[in-house]
Amino acid sequence: MPFIGNTPDVNFTSFAKQDLTGVTGSPAKRGYTLSHAVANANEIEVFVNNVRQEPTEAYTVSGTGLTMTGDVETSDDFYIIFLGKAIQTTVTPDGSVSTAKIADSAVSTAKIASSAVNLTSKVTGVLPVANGGTGSSSFTASTMTLATTQATTSETEKDFMSIPSGTKRITVMFNGVSGNGSDNSVLVQLGTSGGFIVYGINSTNTISGILTICHMGSNLFVGSHAVRYNSSTGVFGGGHVQLGGTLDRLRIRPNGSDSFDAGSVNVMYES
Repeated sequence: MPFIGNTPDVNFTSFAKQDLTGVTGSPAKRGYTLSHAVANANEIEVFVNNVRQEPTEAYTVSGTGLTMTGDVETSDDFYIIFLGKAIQTTVTPDGSVSTAKIADSAVSTAKIASSAVNLTSKVTGVLPVANGGTGSSSFTASTMTLATTQATTSETEKDFMSIPSGTKRITVMFNGVSGNGSDNSVLVQLGTSGGFIVYGINSTNTISGILTICHMGSNLFVGSHAVRYNSSTGVFGGGHVQLGGTLDRLRIRPNGSDSFDAGSVNVMYES
């Protein structure tokens, strides 16, 4: 039927029940205590073995006191329905519960489906992959390529060609490298299609260690090295090289006219 105002809630009413099965009573089998006070015997329904008892004849009440006129055994199914104590439940209309009506911390994560959570729309900054994010803001993982190791037991130079455009870092690895002359300096040359420019490591003995070369942009490369040239002495240093074009090759050679006579070298580049 029509109505004025908001759509009314859907109401459901049930009656309170008290189960007295197994209760001895006081006096035994006759006197019982109700969980809710009533005004007269007609406010409750009394059932013994699912048979309704007649008010005032089979039982009388006074407040919370219930007196049966006949014995009720503890094995009998004995219960009370309170007609005067209705319990009303309400189903609220759809869309009627606002945020203000929900108490803080009332909704736990156990009540929220994982598929319903989209943290990327609620959280600023970088969100870990485990929480639904990418784990980075603008970072792109590098591709690392390890070249083939070359022995430095002979010859005057070792070339690593076809270094890809866009390489950001080159790691040069020396393993017991030495030359056959008195000056064991090793020259690392960065090159373009137009030739090589020297980056040097000075030592006077066999060297083992790492040279790291990084691209700063605009074909400017900076490097630092840490190598050992005997059992107790290290060589540390750095420098820079400005190329006239795109890096695409790297050469390792002894200083002067010396030739290699021991060790091996390799490079790893990241792009």
